[in-house]
Amino acid sequence: MLPKISDEEMLVCILQTRKDKKLENLMAKLPIWMADRLAKKRRVSEDEKSEIRLVVIETIEKIWSLASKYDEYQVLGFFVTYTFNLFRNLQRKNGEIQTHNKLLELWREETPGCLHSAHFWESNRDHLYAQLDSLPVLTCLVVCLQYDLPILNRRKNYLEWRLAEIGREFGDFQRIYDKKKEVWLRRLALFEERVLRYTRLLYQYPESHRRKWYIQKKKEWMRHRMRVMNKSFFSEREIARILGITRKLVQVHQTKGILSLQLKAGDLLYCA
Repeated sequence: MLPKISDEEMLVCILQTRKDKKLENLMAKLPIWMADRLAKKRRVSEDEKSEIRLVVIETIEKIWSLASKYDEYQVLGFFVTYTFNLFRNLQRKNGEIQTHNKLLELWREETPGCLHSAHFWESNRDHLYAQLDSLPVLTCLVVCLQYDLPILNRRKNYLEWRLAEIGREFGDFQRIYDKKKEVWLRRLALFEERVLRYTRLLYQYPESHRRKWYIQKKKEWMRHRMRVMNKSFFSEREIARILGITRKLVQVHQTKGILSLQLKAGDLLYCA
């Protein structure tokens, strides 16, 4: 039987790992602690808990790297949030959330607002990138502009040619992109900070009379975060202006590209 690990014991382990830079003790405790915290809030089977522990062990270095930017008052909240996101990903991969012919909603309390609102999970991006070149170059470019995917090789060459055709320069596009990306990252960081704040409050004050309010605020900021992540990076109007084509043609290429990628890897997309 696996040992029970308290929050206090886990925090001591984390601080010690930060001090001596060795992951052995963390690897022995963190997967157990994360799976147990998940089980307290979600109905999970022993097989699912085992799968969570296995994934944590396999990706411990990545998880630890992501946790390094949080101080001791936030780090447990980060690990809890990460566990819930990891569980949703595993559910999706295991077929508990059905998706092959439609985009998914992540938060069940919300109704999907748009079929084209999609987010490409980081863990699947390598697979996605391998599929992009199978799309017609203009279709591929429209999808890349909408979902902030890399514009490389023939896509970049085509964009440079297209901009030159309509009397514009790639450098001007790059400046617009960099400014949008900076604003996007700043908003995302703000919302993630708020989510972690209320996660930490829930675990610091489990008996607080304000607990329901903490839960409500956490869900509210999580929804804000997901809206930012799922909003098109460039809008249809902006893509049409960049490429010098009509919005209707942009919509045609968006639909064609998404459906093509779904057929190749249906679990890459979800709607939130």
